[in-house]
Amino acid sequence: MKKIGAFVISLLMIIGCFSVTVFAVDDTTQTEKKKVYSVLVVDVSGEAKFYAYNLWSKYLAYTADSAIDYVKEASKTFLTNLINSGNENYVAVVSYAGDTEVVSGFSNNVANIIEKVDNLSINHTEDGEYERRNINAGLLSAKELLDNVDDDDITKNIILVTTGHTDTGEYSYEGHYDNSTVGSSWENMETNIHIYAYANSSYATAEEIKKDTNIYVLGIFQTMEGVTGSVKNIAEFFRIHARDLASVIINDETTEPETKFYEVEDPENIPITFEKIAEEIIDEPDPEPITEPETEPETEPTTEIVTELETVPATEKIAVTSTNAPTNAPVNSISADTVSGKVVNTGSESQLLLVIFLLISVLGISLIRKSKKYN
Repeated sequence: MKKIGAFVISLLMIIGCFSVTVFAVDDTTQTEKKKVYSVLVVDVSGEAKFYAYNLWSKYLAYTADSAIDYVKEASKTFLTNLINSGNENYVAVVSYAGDTEVVSGFSNNVANIIEKVDNLSINHTEDGEYERRNINAGLLSAKELLDNVDDDDITKNIILVTTGHTDTGEYSYEGHYDNSTVGSSWENMETNIHIYAYANSSYATAEEIKKDTNIYVLGIFQTMEGVTGSVKNIAEFFRIHARDLASVIINDETTEPETKFYEVEDPENIPITFEKIAEEIIDEPDPEPITEPETEPETEPTTEIVTELETVPATEKIAVTSTNAPTNAPVNSISADTVSGKVVNTGSESQLLLVIFLLISVLGISLIRKSKKYN
């Protein structure tokens, strides 16, 4: 009977050591909330007039209205859902027409941001005319806000609401578009600079931003629905330009490219499109749990490292898998597999546990021998 008792005591002590070790490792694991900074960039220019020429004179070929009222209303729900999601979200708002303005800096105060969005209005020039559109200025303003965030461990997004129409500001005749591009004959009547030259500047800025930021584009085209003749060409160019500004990433599951461009032809569908964009931003993968490393590691286990590259090419994100840690990686003697919150210890703590196990086993055998003598 004493033999059985001694054996049971030894077994319970061994199980106790295992339990204490496992829970001690679990306590070092925590989940960090993802920090997300997003800038909503909104076109607040008014109607756009398109003039054409015949043999005798210039005539008004088409007038495109503004969709600012639809955008203001739909963006309220978008901002509310985004800020109130599970992540640590901060949102800023930028408006642009001929120039740009920071409507709201980064904040998670929903009521304050919505109030400022409510105050957005169509921009006019001093003589009462509608201002032109400078997409490049809007993107640069958003980039400056994101660059000034004093935290490297964040996800950055720009949500650009645009018609794709840009006709003022910086320009270049060398770039993504040229005189072979559809609608290339159209120009700014005041400057005689072709529209595609302005678009080259906004395209180049977008490509630079995409290196570390997701650009979602909500393209609003109902204002030019049903155009005919020569105006149809420039309307098609605006659609192409808006699509080109959006990020394109590689889907991890399908390995297929996915664009962040969302086309809207009916203003009633703007809220639905905003909702889709919000869901994409919210549902991005959460950071991996953080495990505290050993202070004095003894071994360097082989681990799998997944690195996300966002710059080759600039519009795509690819996953590169390596089976060995790089030579300059910090040594960590704990290789942690996270499954349902459990962490499996395979480093120096396991060696200590083995020593404890052997000592307890010797103690158990000693007790059993003593019990034989008394019997």
